[in-house]
Amino acid sequence: MSDASGNRKLVGTIADITRRIEGEEALKEADRRKDVFLATLAHELRNPLAPVINAAHLLQRTNLPQSQLCWIRETIERHAKHLADLVDDLLDLSRISAGKVRLRDEVFDIRTAIQRAIEINAPAAATRRHRLHTPRLDHISAIWVKGDLTRITQIVSNLLDNAIKYTPVGGEIRLTLDRRERVVLVVVEDNGTGMDPASIQSMFELFNQERPDGESGKAGLGIGLSLARSLVAMHGGAVYATSEGRGRGSRFYVELPACDEPEMSGAQDSQASPQSIPVLNVMIVDDNFDAAESLAAIIGEIHRVRTAANGEDALKLADASPPDVVVLDLSLPDVSGYEIARRLLGKEKCNGRITLIALTGHGQPEDRERARRAGFDHHLVKPVPPQELLKLLNAIAGRRAMRLPDAGSQELSHAPPSDAELQSRARRQE
Repeated sequence: MSDASGNRKLVGTIADITRRIEGEEALKEADRRKDVFLATLAHELRNPLAPVINAAHLLQRTNLPQSQLCWIRETIERHAKHLADLVDDLLDLSRISAGKVRLRDEVFDIRTAIQRAIEINAPAAATRRHRLHTPRLDHISAIWVKGDLTRITQIVSNLLDNAIKYTPVGGEIRLTLDRRERVVLVVVEDNGTGMDPASIQSMFELFNQERPDGESGKAGLGIGLSLARSLVAMHGGAVYATSEGRGRGSRFYVELPACDEPEMSGAQDSQASPQSIPVLNVMIVDDNFDAAESLAAIIGEIHRVRTAANGEDALKLADASPPDVVVLDLSLPDVSGYEIARRLLGKEKCNGRITLIALTGHGQPEDRERARRAGFDHHLVKPVPPQELLKLLNAIAGRRAMRLPDAGSQELSHAPPSDAELQSRARRQE
Protein backbone atom coordinates (compact mmCIF):
# COMPACT_ATOMS: atom_id res chain seq x y z
CA MET A 1 0.00 0.00 0.00
CA SER A 2 1.12 3.65 -0.44
CA ASP A 3 0.94 6.65 1.91
CA ALA A 4 -0.03 10.25 0.98
CA SER A 5 3.51 10.98 -0.29
CA GLY A 6 3.44 8.02 -2.60
CA ASN A 7 5.86 5.97 -0.51
CA ARG A 8 5.05 2.31 -0.59
CA LYS A 9 4.64 0.47 2.70
CA LEU A 10 4.35 -3.15 3.53
CA VAL A 11 1.97 -4.00 6.38
CA GLY A 12 1.81 -7.46 7.88
CA THR A 13 1.83 -9.54 11.06
CA ILE A 14 4.14 -12.21 12.33
CA ALA A 15 2.72 -15.02 14.45
CA ASP A 16 4.68 -17.70 16.21
CA ILE A 17 2.93 -20.94 15.26
CA THR A 18 5.47 -23.22 16.88
CA ARG A 19 3.06 -24.42 19.56
CA ARG A 20 0.34 -25.02 17.02
CA ILE A 21 2.67 -27.05 14.82
CA GLU A 22 3.89 -29.01 17.84
CA GLY A 23 0.29 -29.62 18.87
CA GLU A 24 -0.61 -30.84 15.39
CA GLU A 25 2.41 -33.15 15.35
CA ALA A 26 1.44 -34.50 18.77
CA LEU A 27 -2.09 -35.21 17.52
CA LYS A 28 -0.71 -36.96 14.45
CA GLU A 29 1.57 -39.07 16.65
CA ALA A 30 -1.29 -39.93 19.00
CA ASP A 31 -3.44 -40.89 16.01
CA ARG A 32 -0.63 -43.04 14.64
CA ARG A 33 -0.23 -44.80 17.98
CA LYS A 34 -3.97 -45.39 18.14
CA ASP A 35 -3.95 -47.02 14.69
CA VAL A 36 -0.97 -49.17 15.62
CA PHE A 37 -2.65 -50.12 18.90
CA LEU A 38 -5.92 -51.15 17.22
CA ALA A 39 -4.06 -53.20 14.62
CA THR A 40 -1.99 -54.84 17.36
CA LEU A 41 -5.08 -55.46 19.50
CA ALA A 42 -6.78 -57.27 16.60
CA HIS A 43 -3.63 -59.33 16.13
CA GLU A 44 -3.31 -60.15 19.83
CA LEU A 45 -6.97 -61.20 20.08
CA ARG A 46 -6.89 -63.37 16.96
CA ASN A 47 -3.69 -65.17 17.95
CA PRO A 48 -5.07 -67.05 21.01
CA LEU A 49 -8.38 -67.72 19.26
CA ALA A 50 -6.71 -69.83 16.57
CA PRO A 51 -5.36 -72.58 18.86
CA VAL A 52 -8.60 -72.60 20.88
CA ILE A 53 -10.63 -73.21 17.71
CA ASN A 54 -8.15 -75.85 16.54
CA ALA A 55 -8.25 -77.59 19.91
CA ALA A 56 -12.06 -77.62 19.86
CA HIS A 57 -11.94 -79.21 16.40
CA LEU A 58 -9.61 -81.94 17.65
CA LEU A 59 -12.09 -82.78 20.42
CA GLN A 60 -14.51 -84.01 17.72
CA ARG A 61 -12.25 -86.99 17.16
CA THR A 62 -12.95 -90.18 19.06
CA ASN A 63 -10.53 -92.27 21.08
CA LEU A 64 -8.05 -89.48 21.64
CA PRO A 65 -5.07 -90.60 23.76
CA GLN A 66 -4.88 -89.19 27.27
CA SER A 67 -1.70 -87.27 26.47
CA GLN A 68 -3.40 -85.41 23.63
CA LEU A 69 -6.45 -84.66 25.77
CA CYS A 70 -4.14 -83.13 28.39
CA TRP A 71 -2.43 -81.06 25.72
CA ILE A 72 -5.81 -79.84 24.38
CA ARG A 73 -6.95 -78.88 27.88
CA GLU A 74 -3.75 -77.00 28.64
CA THR A 75 -3.87 -75.22 25.27
CA ILE A 76 -7.42 -74.00 25.77
CA GLU A 77 -6.75 -72.93 29.37
CA ARG A 78 -3.54 -71.09 28.47
CA HIS A 79 -4.95 -69.13 25.56
CA ALA A 80 -8.29 -68.41 27.24
CA LYS A 81 -6.35 -66.96 30.17
CA HIS A 82 -4.32 -64.85 27.76
CA LEU A 83 -7.54 -63.41 26.31
CA ALA A 84 -8.85 -62.68 29.80
CA ASP A 85 -5.58 -60.95 30.72
CA LEU A 86 -5.81 -58.71 27.65
CA VAL A 87 -9.32 -57.65 28.58
CA ASP A 88 -8.29 -57.04 32.20
CA ASP A 89 -5.36 -54.84 31.14
CA LEU A 90 -7.60 -52.74 28.91
CA LEU A 91 -10.17 -52.33 31.67
CA ASP A 92 -7.45 -51.47 34.19
CA LEU A 93 -6.25 -48.65 31.96
CA SER A 94 -9.78 -47.27 31.77
CA ARG A 95 -10.29 -47.56 35.53
CA ILE A 96 -6.99 -45.89 36.38
CA SER A 97 -7.66 -43.06 33.92
CA ALA A 98 -11.07 -42.52 35.53
CA GLY A 99 -9.65 -42.76 39.07
CA LYS A 100 -11.80 -45.81 39.85
CA VAL A 101 -9.08 -48.24 40.91
CA ARG A 102 -9.10 -48.80 44.66
CA LEU A 103 -6.21 -50.61 46.32
CA ARG A 104 -6.92 -53.28 48.92
CA ASP A 105 -4.19 -52.48 51.41
CA GLU A 106 -2.67 -55.21 53.52
CA VAL A 107 0.78 -55.90 54.95
CA PHE A 108 2.43 -58.89 53.28
CA ASP A 109 5.79 -60.38 52.36
CA ILE A 110 6.61 -59.08 48.88
CA ARG A 111 8.18 -62.45 48.07
CA THR A 112 4.61 -63.77 47.84
CA ALA A 113 3.85 -61.34 44.99
CA ILE A 114 7.13 -62.21 43.27
CA GLN A 115 6.52 -65.96 43.47
CA ARG A 116 3.03 -65.51 42.03
CA ALA A 117 4.39 -63.36 39.20
CA ILE A 118 6.99 -66.01 38.40
CA GLU A 119 4.29 -68.71 38.32
CA ILE A 120 2.22 -66.59 35.93
CA ASN A 121 5.11 -66.08 33.50
CA ALA A 122 6.85 -69.45 33.84
CA PRO A 123 5.03 -71.11 30.90
CA ALA A 124 5.94 -68.28 28.50
CA ALA A 125 9.55 -68.32 29.68
CA ALA A 126 9.73 -72.09 29.24
CA THR A 127 8.32 -71.84 25.72
CA ARG A 128 11.17 -69.48 24.77
CA ARG A 129 13.71 -71.56 26.74
CA HIS A 130 14.64 -68.64 28.97
CA ARG A 131 16.68 -69.20 32.12
CA LEU A 132 15.05 -67.30 34.96
CA HIS A 133 17.37 -66.66 37.89
CA THR A 134 16.12 -65.56 41.31
CA PRO A 135 19.30 -65.49 43.42
CA ARG A 136 18.81 -65.46 47.19
CA LEU A 137 15.04 -65.13 46.92
CA ASP A 138 14.45 -68.24 49.05
CA HIS A 139 17.31 -67.48 51.43
CA ILE A 140 16.43 -63.99 52.63
CA SER A 141 14.13 -62.97 55.43
CA ALA A 142 10.63 -61.72 54.77
CA ILE A 143 10.46 -58.20 53.34
CA TRP A 144 7.21 -56.50 54.28
CA VAL A 145 5.29 -53.98 52.21
CA LYS A 146 1.85 -52.44 52.56
CA GLY A 147 -0.28 -52.50 49.45
CA ASP A 148 -2.52 -54.53 47.18
CA LEU A 149 -1.07 -58.02 46.76
CA THR A 150 -2.86 -58.59 43.45
CA ARG A 151 -1.68 -55.28 42.00
CA ILE A 152 1.94 -55.66 43.10
CA THR A 153 1.89 -59.16 41.60
CA GLN A 154 0.61 -57.55 38.41
CA ILE A 155 3.46 -55.00 38.44
CA VAL A 156 6.17 -57.66 38.72
CA SER A 157 4.37 -59.89 36.23
CA ASN A 158 4.24 -57.09 33.65
CA LEU A 159 7.98 -56.48 34.00
CA LEU A 160 8.73 -60.19 33.62
CA ASP A 161 6.41 -60.40 30.64
CA ASN A 162 8.21 -57.46 29.05
CA ALA A 163 11.60 -59.13 29.61
CA ILE A 164 10.37 -62.38 28.08
CA LYS A 165 9.07 -60.64 24.97
CA TYR A 166 12.27 -58.69 24.37
CA THR A 167 14.76 -61.46 25.15
CA PRO A 168 15.73 -63.83 22.34
CA VAL A 169 15.11 -67.57 22.64
CA GLY A 170 17.50 -69.13 25.13
CA GLY A 171 18.23 -65.84 26.87
CA GLU A 172 18.59 -65.08 30.55
CA ILE A 173 16.37 -63.10 32.91
CA ARG A 174 17.34 -62.26 36.47
CA LEU A 175 15.04 -61.06 39.24
CA THR A 176 16.56 -59.73 42.45
CA LEU A 177 15.03 -58.37 45.63
CA ASP A 178 16.61 -56.14 48.24
CA ARG A 179 15.68 -53.78 51.07
CA ARG A 180 17.52 -50.52 51.52
CA GLU A 181 16.45 -48.79 54.72
CA ARG A 182 12.77 -47.91 54.11
CA VAL A 183 12.72 -48.86 50.42
CA VAL A 184 12.11 -52.25 48.82
CA LEU A 185 13.89 -52.66 45.49
CA VAL A 186 12.84 -55.20 42.85
CA VAL A 187 15.06 -55.47 39.77
CA VAL A 188 14.22 -57.38 36.57
CA GLU A 189 17.23 -57.69 34.29
CA ASP A 190 17.55 -59.37 30.88
CA ASN A 191 20.18 -59.85 28.18
CA GLY A 192 17.71 -59.07 25.42
CA THR A 193 17.39 -56.48 22.69
CA GLY A 194 18.03 -53.51 24.97
CA MET A 195 16.92 -49.93 24.39
CA ASP A 196 18.26 -46.71 23.01
CA PRO A 197 18.96 -44.67 26.19
CA ALA A 198 17.25 -41.66 24.60
CA SER A 199 13.97 -43.61 24.23
CA ILE A 200 13.85 -45.19 27.69
CA GLN A 201 11.37 -42.71 29.18
CA SER A 202 8.97 -43.15 26.27
CA MET A 203 8.82 -46.89 27.03
CA PHE A 204 6.44 -46.09 29.89
CA GLU A 205 4.05 -44.11 27.70
CA LEU A 206 0.71 -45.63 26.75
CA PHE A 207 0.65 -47.71 23.54
CA ASN A 208 4.36 -47.18 23.00
CA GLN A 209 6.23 -50.33 22.05
CA GLU A 210 9.20 -51.60 20.10
CA ARG A 211 9.26 -54.81 18.14
CA PRO A 212 11.78 -57.43 19.16
CA ASP A 213 14.38 -57.78 16.42
CA GLY A 214 13.20 -60.17 13.74
CA GLU A 215 9.90 -60.85 15.54
CA SER A 216 7.46 -58.36 14.12
CA GLY A 217 4.04 -58.49 15.71
CA LYS A 218 5.02 -60.14 18.99
CA ALA A 219 5.52 -57.15 21.24
CA GLY A 220 2.03 -57.01 22.73
CA LEU A 221 -0.28 -54.04 23.15
CA GLY A 222 2.22 -51.55 24.54
CA ILE A 223 0.27 -51.04 27.77
CA GLY A 224 2.09 -53.27 30.28
CA LEU A 225 4.81 -50.80 31.28
CA SER A 226 2.40 -47.86 31.37
CA LEU A 227 0.07 -49.87 33.60
CA ALA A 228 2.96 -50.90 35.86
CA ARG A 229 4.07 -47.27 36.24
CA SER A 230 0.56 -46.16 37.20
CA LEU A 231 0.14 -48.95 39.76
CA VAL A 232 3.57 -48.32 41.30
CA ALA A 233 2.74 -44.62 41.66
CA MET A 234 -0.52 -45.53 43.41
CA HIS A 235 1.58 -47.43 45.98
CA GLY A 236 3.81 -44.40 46.57
CA GLY A 237 6.74 -45.91 44.68
CA ALA A 238 8.69 -45.36 41.50
CA VAL A 239 9.68 -47.39 38.44
CA TYR A 240 12.51 -46.66 36.04
CA ALA A 241 14.74 -48.43 33.54
CA THR A 242 18.33 -48.43 32.28
CA SER A 243 20.05 -49.90 29.23
CA GLU A 244 23.50 -49.62 27.73
CA GLY A 245 22.03 -49.65 24.24
CA ARG A 246 20.74 -51.93 21.52
CA GLY A 247 21.54 -55.57 21.99
CA ARG A 248 22.90 -55.05 25.50
CA GLY A 249 19.86 -55.91 27.60
CA SER A 250 17.71 -53.86 29.97
CA ARG A 251 17.13 -53.38 33.69
CA PHE A 252 13.83 -52.33 35.20
CA TYR A 253 13.69 -51.13 38.80
CA VAL A 254 10.66 -50.92 41.08
CA GLU A 255 10.95 -49.06 44.38
CA LEU A 256 8.21 -49.46 46.99
CA PRO A 257 7.95 -48.20 50.56
CA ALA A 258 8.93 -50.86 53.09
CA CYS A 259 7.03 -51.38 56.33
CA ASP A 260 7.48 -53.24 59.59
CA GLU A 261 6.44 -56.81 60.19
CA PRO A 262 2.74 -57.03 61.12
CA GLU A 263 1.64 -58.19 64.53
CA MET A 264 0.33 -61.71 64.29
CA SER A 265 -2.91 -62.55 66.03
CA GLY A 266 -2.91 -65.66 68.13
CA ALA A 267 -6.49 -66.46 67.22
CA GLN A 268 -6.90 -68.75 64.26
CA ASP A 269 -10.05 -69.08 62.20
CA SER A 270 -11.64 -72.42 62.73
CA GLN A 271 -11.87 -74.57 59.63
CA ALA A 272 -14.31 -77.32 58.97
CA SER A 273 -12.73 -80.67 58.19
CA PRO A 274 -13.38 -82.09 54.70
CA GLN A 275 -15.67 -84.73 56.20
CA SER A 276 -17.89 -82.05 57.76
CA ILE A 277 -18.45 -80.03 54.57
CA PRO A 278 -21.98 -80.75 53.33
CA VAL A 279 -23.14 -80.98 49.75
CA LEU A 280 -24.81 -77.76 48.62
CA ASN A 281 -27.87 -77.32 46.44
CA VAL A 282 -26.55 -74.91 43.79
CA MET A 283 -28.61 -73.19 41.12
CA ILE A 284 -26.87 -71.63 38.11
CA VAL A 285 -28.82 -68.97 36.24
CA ASP A 286 -27.33 -67.95 32.88
CA ASP A 287 -28.90 -67.52 29.44
CA ASN A 288 -25.65 -68.71 27.85
CA PHE A 289 -26.36 -72.44 27.60
CA ASP A 290 -22.75 -73.50 27.11
CA ALA A 291 -21.52 -71.38 30.02
CA ALA A 292 -24.23 -72.72 32.37
CA GLU A 293 -23.87 -76.38 31.42
CA SER A 294 -20.06 -76.42 31.49
CA LEU A 295 -20.08 -74.75 34.91
CA ALA A 296 -22.73 -77.20 36.12
CA ALA A 297 -20.54 -80.11 35.01
CA ILE A 298 -17.63 -78.75 37.05
CA ILE A 299 -19.61 -77.93 40.20
CA GLY A 300 -21.65 -81.12 39.88
CA GLU A 301 -18.63 -83.22 40.78
CA ILE A 302 -19.01 -81.98 44.36
CA HIS A 303 -22.43 -80.37 44.82
CA ARG A 304 -25.97 -80.85 43.52
CA VAL A 305 -26.64 -78.51 40.61
CA ARG A 306 -29.63 -77.22 38.66
CA THR A 307 -29.60 -74.68 35.84
CA ALA A 308 -32.05 -72.07 34.60
CA ALA A 309 -31.81 -70.01 31.41
CA ASN A 310 -33.84 -67.03 32.60
CA GLY A 311 -35.14 -65.33 35.70
CA GLU A 312 -38.66 -66.71 35.69
CA ASP A 313 -37.44 -70.30 35.44
CA ALA A 314 -35.06 -69.60 38.30
CA LEU A 315 -37.88 -68.34 40.50
CA LYS A 316 -39.98 -71.43 39.72
CA LEU A 317 -37.09 -73.76 40.59
CA ALA A 318 -36.54 -71.86 43.83
CA ASP A 319 -40.23 -72.27 44.73
CA ALA A 320 -40.08 -76.01 44.07
CA SER A 321 -36.85 -76.55 46.01
CA PRO A 322 -35.06 -73.63 47.66
CA PRO A 323 -31.34 -73.60 46.76
CA ASP A 324 -28.50 -73.01 49.16
CA VAL A 325 -26.45 -71.04 46.65
CA VAL A 326 -27.46 -69.23 43.47
CA VAL A 327 -24.78 -68.38 40.90
CA LEU A 328 -26.57 -65.67 38.97
CA ASP A 329 -25.76 -63.82 35.75
CA LEU A 330 -26.80 -60.16 35.96
CA SER A 331 -27.82 -59.75 32.29
CA LEU A 332 -30.76 -62.05 31.68
CA PRO A 333 -33.23 -61.92 28.76
CA ASP A 334 -36.38 -61.40 30.83
CA VAL A 335 -35.61 -60.01 34.28
CA SER A 336 -32.35 -58.48 35.46
CA GLY A 337 -30.20 -60.44 37.88
CA TYR A 338 -30.58 -57.63 40.43
CA GLU A 339 -34.35 -58.04 40.40
CA ILE A 340 -34.10 -61.83 40.63
CA ALA A 341 -31.83 -61.42 43.66
CA ARG A 342 -34.37 -59.18 45.42
CA ARG A 343 -37.24 -61.54 44.68
CA LEU A 344 -35.30 -64.61 45.83
CA LEU A 345 -34.36 -62.92 49.09
CA GLY A 346 -37.99 -61.93 49.55
CA LYS A 347 -39.23 -65.52 49.33
CA GLU A 348 -40.10 -66.99 52.71
CA LYS A 349 -38.61 -70.36 51.77
CA CYS A 350 -35.27 -68.80 50.83
CA ASN A 351 -35.03 -66.17 53.53
CA GLY A 352 -32.02 -66.69 55.74
CA ARG A 353 -30.58 -69.70 53.92
CA ILE A 354 -29.62 -68.53 50.45
CA THR A 355 -26.19 -67.25 49.37
CA LEU A 356 -26.14 -65.16 46.20
CA ILE A 357 -23.11 -65.07 43.90
CA ALA A 358 -23.09 -62.65 40.97
CA LEU A 359 -21.19 -64.13 38.02
CA THR A 360 -21.03 -61.41 35.40
CA GLY A 361 -18.99 -59.58 32.83
CA HIS A 362 -19.62 -56.30 34.68
CA GLY A 363 -16.70 -55.70 37.02
CA GLN A 364 -16.59 -51.96 37.62
CA PRO A 365 -16.72 -50.73 41.24
CA GLU A 366 -20.18 -49.30 40.67
CA ASP A 367 -21.33 -52.74 39.42
CA ARG A 368 -20.07 -54.37 42.59
CA GLU A 369 -21.77 -51.76 44.74
CA ARG A 370 -25.06 -52.18 42.89
CA ALA A 371 -24.84 -55.96 43.35
CA ARG A 372 -24.17 -55.50 47.06
CA ARG A 373 -27.22 -53.27 47.40
CA ALA A 374 -29.33 -55.86 45.61
CA GLY A 375 -28.34 -58.44 48.24
CA PHE A 376 -25.50 -60.38 46.60
CA ASP A 377 -22.98 -61.89 48.98
CA HIS A 378 -20.21 -62.27 46.40
CA HIS A 379 -19.34 -60.71 43.04
CA LEU A 380 -17.22 -62.66 40.52
CA VAL A 381 -16.18 -61.37 37.10
CA LYS A 382 -16.26 -63.64 34.04
CA PRO A 383 -14.28 -65.65 33.18
CA VAL A 384 -13.71 -66.89 36.71
CA PRO A 385 -11.22 -69.77 37.18
CA PRO A 386 -13.27 -72.88 38.12
CA GLN A 387 -11.04 -73.58 41.10
CA GLU A 388 -11.78 -70.10 42.47
CA LEU A 389 -15.53 -70.70 42.36
CA LEU A 390 -15.17 -74.20 43.83
CA LYS A 391 -13.05 -72.77 46.63
CA LEU A 392 -15.74 -70.20 47.37
CA LEU A 393 -18.50 -72.83 47.37
CA ASN A 394 -16.51 -75.07 49.70
CA ALA A 395 -15.93 -72.12 52.03
CA ILE A 396 -19.68 -71.44 52.06
CA ALA A 397 -20.35 -75.12 52.74
CA GLY A 398 -17.74 -75.11 55.50
CA ARG A 399 -19.36 -72.14 57.24
CA ARG A 400 -22.73 -73.84 57.01
CA ALA A 401 -21.24 -77.03 58.43
CA MET A 402 -20.19 -75.16 61.56
CA ARG A 403 -23.90 -74.44 62.19
CA LEU A 404 -25.19 -77.95 61.40
CA PRO A 405 -26.35 -80.07 64.35
CA ASP A 406 -25.18 -83.22 62.52
CA ALA A 407 -22.07 -82.42 60.50
CA GLY A 408 -21.96 -85.86 58.89
CA SER A 409 -25.51 -85.79 57.52
CA GLN A 410 -25.87 -85.63 53.75
CA GLU A 411 -29.14 -83.77 54.09
CA LEU A 412 -28.71 -80.06 54.72
CA SER A 413 -30.30 -78.47 57.73
CA HIS A 414 -29.81 -74.79 58.37
CA ALA A 415 -29.74 -72.81 61.55
CA PRO A 416 -32.03 -69.77 61.51
CA PRO A 417 -30.27 -66.50 60.70
CA SER A 418 -29.14 -64.34 63.58
CA ASP A 419 -30.69 -60.95 64.27
CA ALA A 420 -27.55 -59.31 62.86
CA GLU A 421 -27.87 -61.33 59.64
CA LEU A 422 -31.53 -60.45 59.27
CA GLN A 423 -30.83 -56.76 59.82
CA SER A 424 -27.96 -56.88 57.30
CA ARG A 425 -30.15 -58.49 54.66
CA ALA A 426 -32.93 -56.02 55.32
CA ARG A 427 -30.54 -53.12 54.79
CA ARG A 428 -29.33 -54.64 51.53
CA GLN A 429 -32.88 -54.98 50.22
CA GLU A 430 -33.69 -51.34 50.87
